[in-house]
Amino acid sequence: FPRDVYHSRTTNASTHAQTPLLPPFSPHQTQSPRADSSAQHQSSDSRDRAANVKQATPAQIPKAPTLNSKTITKLEQSGDNSERPQAPQHVHADENISRGGSTDLAMSETSEASKTRRAGTKGRSKNVTKKSAMEKATSKRAVSRKKTPNPAKAAKKTKADPIDDSQAEASIARRKSMSDAVYGSRNVSSTESSRSASVPPENGMLIREASREKPVRKRGDVTSETICSGCFTSRERTASSELDEWISCNGCKKWFHIDCAGFKKAHEVRDVDKFFCNPCEPTHGKTTYVRKSARAHASVDYAELQRGVLKTSEESMEHHYIQPIKDGTLFPFDRESFPRIRPELVTREFFEKSGTFVEPICIPAEWNPRPWEERAGKGEDFDKVAAAGRSPADATADLYPEDFEYDSVRDDGQDKLDMVMPEGLSVRQVCNLVGPEYPLDVIDVKTQNSGAKMNLAKWADYYEEESEDKQIRNVISLEVSQSKLGRLLRRPKVVRDIDLQDQVWPQEETDKGKYPKVQYYCLMSIADSYTDFHIDFGGSSVYYHILKGKKTFFFIPPKPKHLKAYEEWNESPQQNFTFLGNITGECYRVDLKEGDTMLIPSGWIHAVWTPETSLVIGGNFLTRMSYKNQFKVVEIEKANKTPMKFRYPFFQKIMFYTALKYLKDDPLPPSISQMFYEGKQFLREQPIWQDFDGRLAAKDPRPEAQNSRYYSQAELEGLPDLALYLYHVVLAVLGLRDGISADQMKRMNASIPKGHGEPLEVAKTFALWVAWKTGEPAPAFAHPDALLDTIRDEGPPKKLSARAIKDLERKEAFAAYKVAPDRQSER
Repeated sequence: FPRDVYHSRTTNASTHAQTPLLPPFSPHQTQSPRADSSAQHQSSDSRDRAANVKQATPAQIPKAPTLNSKTITKLEQSGDNSERPQAPQHVHADENISRGGSTDLAMSETSEASKTRRAGTKGRSKNVTKKSAMEKATSKRAVSRKKTPNPAKAAKKTKADPIDDSQAEASIARRKSMSDAVYGSRNVSSTESSRSASVPPENGMLIREASREKPVRKRGDVTSETICSGCFTSRERTASSELDEWISCNGCKKWFHIDCAGFKKAHEVRDVDKFFCNPCEPTHGKTTYVRKSARAHASVDYAELQRGVLKTSEESMEHHYIQPIKDGTLFPFDRESFPRIRPELVTREFFEKSGTFVEPICIPAEWNPRPWEERAGKGEDFDKVAAAGRSPADATADLYPEDFEYDSVRDDGQDKLDMVMPEGLSVRQVCNLVGPEYPLDVIDVKTQNSGAKMNLAKWADYYEEESEDKQIRNVISLEVSQSKLGRLLRRPKVVRDIDLQDQVWPQEETDKGKYPKVQYYCLMSIADSYTDFHIDFGGSSVYYHILKGKKTFFFIPPKPKHLKAYEEWNESPQQNFTFLGNITGECYRVDLKEGDTMLIPSGWIHAVWTPETSLVIGGNFLTRMSYKNQFKVVEIEKANKTPMKFRYPFFQKIMFYTALKYLKDDPLPPSISQMFYEGKQFLREQPIWQDFDGRLAAKDPRPEAQNSRYYSQAELEGLPDLALYLYHVVLAVLGLRDGISADQMKRMNASIPKGHGEPLEVAKTFALWVAWKTGEPAPAFAHPDALLDTIRDEGPPKKLSARAIKDLERKEAFAAYKVAPDRQSER
């Protein structure tokens, strides 16, 4: 009678030698059945199986839960028993006992009549057929396991200690009777009894802990010297790099950066089945993706999980620079030494004569307390006076003589910078003052893209929403000059004094509302907002006052090499994941808190991080002290093809009004013009920027040496750039510059103020005026006899069409015929 293939039997050598193989003992019958003819085959099979058990010891096999009969039945249906002896199977109906118990119990309860029916040929063949089907399934599973070996399991099997035969024979006891099958399992070790009865003994069943590592696409042979076949560069992965991963083409086997392969996000590669690059697509087809179910699956952010927060990667709305900034691993910032100046010293005269406004200036909140805080007794000066037992008025009464006259200043709630900010301003109040339906241009911080439209009412709801998983957005372009909020604001006095627009823009156009509206911006930022490196449009300067929250600036100075790197970085596909400080090698960090005010000069490259939800009032302005940087930034904007809506409004018109203002306030004497026409030069012993009080001009006997006001050094150094800029604009309007479209010529012509003479004459006269003030020779284009054709900008040669070439040849032939008609052929 065939043995039960699911239970092991003792393999004692003496038993094999003395006694033949006996069928299982049945408690319901006393007669012994005849021996099965396949006993010899079974004994040899048991020896082979005992040899195969050497793969793993019972100590190496972890304990597994006992499987019920329903689970075993499912395993049998997917199993393979082709390599086992054929034997009839009986599955008991009870599903709450183990496979071994249910099989033995079914065999013990088999009646004598069922045994007789089983002895028939028909029944035997039927049972054999069922058994062979299970054997085929088991063989298929075994073959599939061999085809797809597990490297981890193979490594562990190699390291495992071998088991000798005596241990294998002792660990797998061979049962001799049905009683041993039912009750003898109690004496078997727990490790062996935990093994599922449906698993063949020759298959090692090692239960190991699941790997916690995220599945990562195999990088193969990627090294630091690997060259991307898309961008032909090899960049190293940094802490702030998001897309610096690789993917290999399944066709040509070349490696590509993820962004060079056309993927926007790194997690998109997880869904790729076979990737083919563009050259391989005609041969191999397009990239294929793994099949996804319709159910939503969330990928866990394991970095957050280690902190005890269950968060998916899609829910992580932070910009990829935020965490490195917090950890201090983004960039080794240089130690900044920008000036902190008291508000009483921040004046136009101080800036012009000292040349201080060439780097960011901070006015701390401690030196410029808010008026409502001073009135409430929170100011530092008030506390000192109160400690002395006197009021502020009594403290200053004895410092000035009684006969001295003072200018009365109206109290508008201004601070020491003469700046007015509303007390307790909130985003909800901004919404009510500007208008709930006012449209906003909202920036998605993670992608640094704008375009999401939202009105102020919805933005106020979003801003006030207290949720940790909301998308991080930022508003930095809300201009409120012509709103109710704009009438409650006033810029610092130093800004109003040095603002070029306020000094040159006609009042009649301002009254009509036709002026650049860049004076008051309301910036509303959620915590962890980030604005990548940029230069304010037109090279304008910025004032920045924090009403609420905190801000952190990253500054890069406007050196020529840094501006060139910034221009190239703007055009680079690596811009979103390359920190500009790593390219320039120079970057400063400045932290600002509530109440601080910062003045940023022209051309400074900066990025901004918001550590704490903030509300800021700021504005842009052009100055006479920044001509050079302003024109450099304008050229960068042209090179990068910056859209017009992101450029300084009416910039060109302001420059023309500036030249007209110079000529009006300090007219050019006719004698000086005649001197330049004769090729002479108006020499000065000392530059006029050194004449701080007018004494140098007073000592000069020449009447042309007088000046209407003080001209700073930075202003004089930038005046030649202003003259050249205006002249190039006039050439473009006249169609004498290449690369200018008709639409651009039309816009330039509209930006030139009308009613002030011919633009070309204005540009030439202003160039002579600049040469007069700087003491330099007049430029060649300013001479009245200068020919425009000789100074036309040379550009690359244009390719002519076939028709244009034929017309040119026809004209040349006609001209040659006129010169020598007798020499021309009849053709």
